Parts: sequence; C-alpha cells; structure tokens
Amino acid sequence: LKEGITITNEYLEKYPTFKTFRHIDEDYEANFDWTDFYQKFASELLKYKKDRKVLISKIIKVFEKINIKIAKLDNGEVEDIDPFTVFALFNKQIKEKNSIDLNTDEVKSLLKYASQWAASSVDSAEGAETLSTEIAQENMGYSWTYFVNNRTLINVEDPWYLTAGADPSNKKSNVYIKAKDWDFYPFPSTEYMDDENTIKLVIDPICLHNYALDDSNPQMSKKERSQLDLTYTFATYWTASTEARQAIYDQGWTENSVHKDSAASDTFPVVTGDAYDEQMEIWNEHPAHKVYKDKEGFQKVIKIFKEGKSWDYVDKCWTKKISEHGEEIYTLQEWISCNDKDVAGAWMTDKNWADSVKSKLADWNKTINKRIKKADAEFKTALKKYYGNTK
Repeated sequence: LKEGITITNEYLEKYPTFKTFRHIDEDYEANFDWTDFYQKFASELLKYKKDRKVLISKIIKVFEKINIKIAKLDNGEVEDIDPFTVFALFNKQIKEKNSIDLNTDEVKSLLKYASQWAASSVDSAEGAETLSTEIAQENMGYSWTYFVNNRTLINVEDPWYLTAGADPSNKKSNVYIKAKDWDFYPFPSTEYMDDENTIKLVIDPICLHNYALDDSNPQMSKKERSQLDLTYTFATYWTASTEARQAIYDQGWTENSVHKDSAASDTFPVVTGDAYDEQMEIWNEHPAHKVYKDKEGFQKVIKIFKEGKSWDYVDKCWTKKISEHGEEIYTLQEWISCNDKDVAGAWMTDKNWADSVKSKLADWNKTINKRIKKADAEFKTALKKYYGNTK
C-alpha cells in the first residue's frame, strides 16, 4: 500500500481475514461459523434444559420490557418450549419507530441532578460571567483543555484524546493530561439501567466513492456495483483485519514538521472473538496506551465495550442535524439547549429549572419528532437521488 499498489480480489483472496468479509455472490461459496452472540446464547439456554418454565417466564419479562407482545406466551398457553423456538423469538424483525420520548418518568427523575451539578460547572460559570477572564483565555473555552489544565474535575466529552492525552512524547502539547490521578470511567448506573454502568460510542464514518454517479445516472450498473463491492471489501479489510491494524500502528508520519512514530488512533477494534483480543494487544502495546493497563475505570470501560453493552451512539449520526428555515440545527435542538434560559424558561442553576423543563417536554417531543421524521424522509430521498436506491 505504501508503494501505491492497486489491491485486487486476487491479491486479497489469500488472506483469511479477507475471506470473512468478502462480498458473496453466485460465483463462490463461503463457510460461516456462528457469531459469538449465538454461541453464548446457546450455552445460556443449556442452563434451562431441565427447567423450561423458568425460561418461558424470563422470555416474557424481556418482551414486556421492550413492549412487544408474544400471543401464545402472554396468555399462559405454553408450558414448554424448544431451543429453536427461543432462537426464532429473538430473531423477530423488530422495527423500532424512529422517534424519541423525553416526557417520561425516567427523564424527569434525572433532571434534579442536572440542576445540582450545574452550580459547579464551567458552562454555568461562563454563562453567569463568574469565570475569570484569565482562566477562560487560558483554556479557549474548550472542555478538554479545562480538564487537562486541572480546572475541572471531570470531562464527559472528547474520547478522541485517549492517545494524545496520555502520550509521554506529547507532554509539551496543550492536550496532554497534566494530573497524575486521572482515569476514564463508565457512565454511572441508574435504577432504569438495571444498576449497570454503561458507555456511549462515537461513530466516525468511512466514506467510499459514489460509483453510482460516475456516469451521471444514479441507477447503479453491474460495473459500478462491482467497483463498490471491491472498495467496500477493502475498506472493511482495512478497518477490521488484524494485519491492517498492525500496519497502521507501524506506520510513521509527519504533522507540522514533527515526526510521529505511529499512525495509531484511539479507535477500538470493531471485531469480536480472537481477532478482538489480538487487536487489543496491539492497542495496549502503543506507548501512549500502556498507562491504561493499570487504570481501574478504563478497564471497566473495556469490559463493557467487549460485552457489547454500549447504549448510545453519537457524533456522525445522520439524524443529528437538519436544515430548518435556512439554518442547520440539531434535531434535538430544544433538549440540547435546555441549559439556555431562552429555551427552558430558566437557567439550569435556578430552583424552578427542572419544573420549567418538565412542563415543556411534551411540546419538545412533538417538535423534535417532526424533525426526525423530516430527516428520515430526506435521507431516503437522497439514497434514491444519489444512489438509485428505490427500496
């Protein structure tokens, strides 16, 4: 790749990793193994081999929690169940409505904490003009620099500084963490999350060339489809294979005339099983990542990530923003701006802030869900216009 080699199917065929991700068509077959989830699911089912009534009870509770009816189980007719039926139940095509509900007991019960914490936040100090000009200029109003300069105790953003913030060769930069007793922790648990800690992930997209418009016709031809398949296959190989991950970590580069020994990023592996363990070994061996080995909170984050218990996906998500009245705004504009008096009717530090927000949640629901519906329609229109997708 460094020499500018053109990668073809024939070249990649000899790599086992590639065979896992390649496009499958009528020209060749592939052998598939069970994913980790189904292997673990099957193992768990064995625990109920001699007590399937308990299993039925647990299944009913799960579907009650996600508000889905199972006719024959709900009415008490079934007293026994086989493993294939259990698998079938959890393979149901569950179509979630693309909407949100802010006007819930869960949301309302947590608002009190926001107003309590706001009294000690940098944002509130800036809004109330009680933050010194010297500190504001020192940190340029950026949450990460407030944290690394020991001006705040916590920072709930900026996970992309995992590497730069801990890189021993980066100590003179303005993003290096100067404190000695810092750590990355999961989000706190609540009674609505089964008392489990959680994490959220930042999703960055991989952009591929839109071959559909090479001939100015959005309908994709067979040639364009094959080009896209090859590009997507290589992008997947580059993203998910251990060989590519090692190559990225071994690749030196230059930034502003300063040589960097590795092109490693903060990104965790996107694969599971043995490949995940192999790639995390590569991650852990990077000089800037070695410090995380002894950090208790970060190891908990890794454990949750490996178990697939992430619950929130942020950043480059397509419903994040929408054009409204000629201006680009967040689809959740009111909720994101709930610390603004002009939006919420009170400052977050005011005693009536929580009650004021609660009174507006129903209206915010309607406004926000209208935006999401519009974003949904615009997205489908764009798929049809630019990619010839008619489904």
